[in-house]
Amino acid sequence: MVIMGGLLKLILFCFCIYLLLKWLFKPVIQYFLKKAVNDFVKKNGGQFDPRYQHQSGRRPEQREGSINVDYVPPKKNDPKIPDNEGEYVDYVEIK
Repeated sequence: MVIMGGLLKLILFCFCIYLLLKWLFKPVIQYFLKKAVNDFVKKNGGQFDPRYQHQSGRRPEQREGSINVDYVPPKKNDPKIPDNEGEYVDYVEIK
């Protein structure tokens, strides 16, 4: 009976420690994560801050289904290899 009482006290003690750590660590971890994110935003000039995203790169509204191409790369003058050049290799399946 004494062993069962000691075991019950141990389980209750572990459960209380678990709840205490859970309630204490959640705000502490949130604080440090928020601080790290704010430091990252300050370090990068605010370019990842959602409050400033609407100011940069604002485009006028377009009709649904319309296509707008901002950049077309220049065409290269690389000649294609003609079909008569090269080596033909016959495929043979080996079993």
